[in-house]
Amino acid sequence: TGYAIAVGTYSGRVLVFEPILEASASTTGSGTDEAEAITSESVVGYRIYWSCHLPYPVHGISAADVDGDGMAELLVTTRRSLHIFQVNVDDAVEAAKKRIVDLCK
Repeated sequence: TGYAIAVGTYSGRVLVFEPILEASASTTGSGTDEAEAITSESVVGYRIYWSCHLPYPVHGISAADVDGDGMAELLVTTRRSLHIFQVNVDDAVEAAKKRIVDLCK
């Protein structure tokens, strides 16, 4: 769980919301005396992660890897144009590092 949500408006705004996750731990038995801790995350809300304003109403939003780098770009169509937004690689690396550290806890 926990994917971003992209929304386009008639006024030309593009808003990307990221999930706010709350971690909860539960313990289950594995058939032995030792118990395994399982961590699950649940979405408790969303916050604006990124936004921009385009000159025309947004008609469609999609995500696809259009340049073949392995990371999806955000594709936004308006009445007169197609906008392709790429992920900032430095931000993606930091987010991946944080996620790995969180998973190792």
